[in-house]
Amino acid sequence: MSKQFLKRRPSKLELRRARANADYHVYTHAVEGLTPFGTDQLKAAWIDTVRRRLPGAPATKFGPEIFHDIDVLSFAAMGNHPHLVLAQGDDPTAVSRFTGN
Repeated sequence: MSKQFLKRRPSKLELRRARANADYHVYTHAVEGLTPFGTDQLKAAWIDTVRRRLPGAPATKFGPEIFHDIDVLSFAAMGNHPHLVLAQGDDPTAVSRFTGN
């Protein structure tokens, strides 16, 4: 088999670089057995926070930044960690800013 058909594994730096028009699976885990989403009310509050940051959310004077270049494809709030599947548009910093805020 010719080497031209073998794909090179991307470097860590290449994997960390944000890409426009890409999808990302974002998750984190709580430490030391904590359960930040231990009740349905806490899960609902987290989901509401995510929704308030997306296009179509009602504007508030002191509300968080609205991200127009992010689509939430899927989300889940497990007992000890959240999952988001985000689609990023042309702005390669949108996912980073969305999750950082």
